[in-house]
Amino acid sequence: MSSPSLAEIAERVGVSRMTVSRALRGGRHVATPLRERILTAATELGWQPDPELARLMARLMARPFVALGGGTEALLVPVPLHRWRLWSRGFNQAALIADELARLTGAAQEFIDGGRLE
Repeated sequence: MSSPSLAEIAERVGVSRMTVSRALRGGRHVATPLRERILTAATELGWQPDPELARLMARLMARPFVALGGGTEALLVPVPLHRWRLWSRGFNQAALIADELARLTGAAQEFIDGGRLE
């Protein structure tokens, strides 16, 4: 079963796709009761966060990253997440993108507190 689209979840709840996107990302601009309705509908429809998308994003970023001077001389510093968001997602997308970019380009990485799920 494929993951539902934002439009499918939005239609189920009666909100816009942007509201669904914000709620699934944990955005502050969605009221808690609405976020819970959206997450419930998304779960019922089979939605799950997909950390594999971070690898795809890194592959898209790698060529321009190197062309703009990134590579072995660059330092990647992924943005740390608040520990609640890291716990609720189970992964830090910025850290996953940095891992893959470092692997593809040879750039160094440095993680500051909160960058990894222990």
